[in-house]
Amino acid sequence: MKRHLNLLLSLCSSLFIFLLSLFQSDLDNCIGKYVSPYIWLFFVIPFFLLLTLWTGIYLFSSRKWLPLAIQVITVVLWFFIPFEQLNLDINFKLHQQKREEVHLK
Repeated sequence: MKRHLNLLLSLCSSLFIFLLSLFQSDLDNCIGKYVSPYIWLFFVIPFFLLLTLWTGIYLFSSRKWLPLAIQVITVVLWFFIPFEQLNLDINFKLHQQKREEVHLK
């Protein structure tokens, strides 16, 4: 289990980054638009950077490149995937029937 811990942490942190990015506007609505950047600044980004550094050290010590590759791919995808637009599209499709209803009184 110890040798797979690095891989598991890389996968979990990547999933966490993607989910947090996808549901950023929902998070802003729940905890506030002004608190959310501090969560990114003090928790999410430092955790991800420390884990990336750890996987880099792990690469040089054990020659296992997969955890670092996952971290790098996560950063590349995070820059190129339009998470806000995906969230808007999902929200629109989920609530489309409510939006199309016409209230007659």
